[in-house]
Amino acid sequence: MKTGWSPLPLVLKIIFVILAFRLMGALLSLQDIYNNGYEFFGRIIYELYAVNAQFFICIAFPLIILFGIYQRYAKIWIVATIYFMALFINSLMSILIAEEILAKALIIMKDVFTIPEGVNEEQFHAILLIAIIMSFVLKALFNLALMILFLVKRKYFHIIREENPVE
Repeated sequence: MKTGWSPLPLVLKIIFVILAFRLMGALLSLQDIYNNGYEFFGRIIYELYAVNAQFFICIAFPLIILFGIYQRYAKIWIVATIYFMALFINSLMSILIAEEILAKALIIMKDVFTIPEGVNEEQFHAILLIAIIMSFVLKALFNLALMILFLVKRKYFHIIREENPVE
């Protein structure tokens, strides 16, 4: 069985690139996560707890999955499925704290969220809250789609490894 980039199906190549970009984004956002917190299963955690959660969820597991995809490990589809299911659940549970996230965003980025003329402040906050909730729903659906793709492509990882015959 061949390993590496060439034998990967197109869908797994796309997932590989997405995970690589997520990994780079997670590495670049560690300081921001330390200062502003991380949404973790319906709670916002701060400082070292947030950095540790970010490290394991957004750096360590994607690295394991990327290495497993590249090396074509037989059980990596199980790890990836569990990982994307956890991200799916995390995104859905983040909806529960959408108001808290909105309040934090309004404090952190006051210049960005100025109320347009002719719009009531309550209406503006309601629109922003809907936007945050929709972003969590789309994130959850995206992670669900990635989980389903790993389930569909699991046979790719089960191809029997070609052993070199002893001469």
